[in-house]
Amino acid sequence: MFAVFCVLLNWTILTQYILKPVNFNYYPLSTFLILGFSLTQFYFPLIFTLIEGNQVVNNLLVPFDVFTHLILEFLVLIASYSLYKALLGNPGLRKRSILRRFGMFSPRTEKQVWIIGFIGLFATIFTRLLGGDGVLSKFIVGFVPFMYAPFLIPLSVLFGVRYVKSKTLTIQIAIYTVAVFILGIIGNSRGSLIFGFTALGFSYFLGMFMGVTPFKIFTSRNIIIAAAAFWFVTGPLSDLSIAMVVVRAQRTEISASELINQTWLTFQDKNRLKEYKLETSKAQSTDKWDESYVDNIFLSRFCNLKYNDNALHDASELSDENRVIYRDLQIDMLLSTLPTPFLTAFNIKVDKKSVNANSLGDVLFSLTGGDEGSLGSFRTSSFSGTATAAFGWWYLALFGIGMAPVFFLFDKLFIRVRVPAILPAQSARFESHISLCALMIITSIFQFLPVQGVLDIFSYIARGWIQTVLLYFVVYRIARLF
Repeated sequence: MFAVFCVLLNWTILTQYILKPVNFNYYPLSTFLILGFSLTQFYFPLIFTLIEGNQVVNNLLVPFDVFTHLILEFLVLIASYSLYKALLGNPGLRKRSILRRFGMFSPRTEKQVWIIGFIGLFATIFTRLLGGDGVLSKFIVGFVPFMYAPFLIPLSVLFGVRYVKSKTLTIQIAIYTVAVFILGIIGNSRGSLIFGFTALGFSYFLGMFMGVTPFKIFTSRNIIIAAAAFWFVTGPLSDLSIAMVVVRAQRTEISASELINQTWLTFQDKNRLKEYKLETSKAQSTDKWDESYVDNIFLSRFCNLKYNDNALHDASELSDENRVIYRDLQIDMLLSTLPTPFLTAFNIKVDKKSVNANSLGDVLFSLTGGDEGSLGSFRTSSFSGTATAAFGWWYLALFGIGMAPVFFLFDKLFIRVRVPAILPAQSARFESHISLCALMIITSIFQFLPVQGVLDIFSYIARGWIQTVLLYFVVYRIARLF
């Protein structure tokens, strides 16, 4: 009942103060981030557990703590959003901008968008087939998200262009989708199978809130398509994802063609998939580490509160001595995101390789008596617990301070353009344009929260956002050359 009360409180505040046309017209990406946090942490858990016949607190050890932290984080998020708008103004209305000058919002031809997509596709091929931990490999990995650019061609109006829609384009995107799927299977990456569709879906709904894409989508035809898509994601695509997990251990031992064949054979063997689910369920019921919340492997990517629960439960068992160790580790992780020349200039000694060899979930689990070999598993966690373990309730202050500039940086990828009147009787109007760069990472914006650790917010400010923008400038210049 307390959890449902928190969901209702979130719904009331969100609908009364956030989901307003003025916010989507002038602060679209920051508003969408808040909507994403609310959906993934409040509404999706309630809906998806209900569909599966479970309570919203299904399998949670400390449900009261989980929802107490979530509602307090939401209130701090709203306060930070209000502070950002009051102090930093509207970045989309600023005519003098370095991003504008370097072409962040320049019109893209359809061919340029395809070129950007193929750059991302080749980067994916390189990382999936060749891999490596060198500087070049890490640089190329940054181009992978651009693979989803062609999926956004049907929504070109969002970034200020209106392409001619044709059957040829539909066929091209269908073929491209198959190629992305095959790469996802070869690389055993479940995200590759769905992120292109989520980018398209999230971009459409963001455009709908902004009044750019049609709002009347609830036709009988669209409802049938949506139902078919839901069946596909929760049925065949979910089974394919499980099949990929089953054969994952073999990906370094067999060729790409054999990996595809093994994945397909496992996908067809429904009994094997059921056995794997049963084995996983039994293992989770006895192991100290349990991530099970909703059964569907894809839906769990958007609403798994068990990550919050694990982190908060482990945080409550951490000794004072280990809290200091854990806090120092998080600070070192933040420093490790800074360029090596900067660290050297200020004589800051951080072993980047060692501090990033484990996830915050790994270390927290290990410090509270985790199983032998728990390090190096890169367990997913949530800042509700990892930040509480390191900073206590003061993490909420860090969270609020860090999110204001994040809101500003995301909204820098949006502009309001004045369109002059064509006829004398008409008046000038304004159009909202979102950079193609922002649309390609729209899923990451939607899922920006919860982060693994509260200091990850500052890491994104110091490096993550800058890196994304610079890489986009690179692919944009390459596309222009072609």
